[in-house]
Amino acid sequence: MSLKRSSLIFCLLFIIPFLCGCPYGSKVPLSASEDAEIEDALLGDWTFVDKEGNREAEDGVITFIRFNDHEYLIVMKGDDEIGRMRAFVTEINGYKFLNCQEIKEYGRESGRYSYIEYRIESNNEVPLRIVEGELFEEEFQSSEELFDFVKSNIDNNKLYDDLGMLQRIVK
Repeated sequence: MSLKRSSLIFCLLFIIPFLCGCPYGSKVPLSASEDAEIEDALLGDWTFVDKEGNREAEDGVITFIRFNDHEYLIVMKGDDEIGRMRAFVTEINGYKFLNCQEIKEYGRESGRYSYIEYRIESNNEVPLRIVEGELFEEEFQSSEELFDFVKSNIDNNKLYDDLGMLQRIVK
């Protein structure tokens, strides 16, 4: 994969959701990380498939690592670029959301949370939908308020935008 192509995939999947105005970002997570459970099926190496079904080469790798009993460390590698995020799962009415926060350099404030709804399918694919900002009219001050808002809109398609999917890399 060329540097330009891997940079594009890295930006599409993990940087743009944190920088552009459409996805919702918040200073609070959907729930406390201490309440989260690790889903072993997410652990390991994945590649990204965009909304149009274009699969990226294996050298653009997204790795989910168990960071502790409740959180993942997500490492995104593409050629010379490496990005890192912490993430943990919140379940609302059977929907699973990754609470994702970019890990910044030492001394810099952590990034805002973004939320990615996912489901693990039997064919080693994980469809991803990012929580959009269209329905949000305010900044929530607590996780409880945010959780209740998402729960009340859980079946509203305006809450989400399809990102594409992850496919497990089988070695």
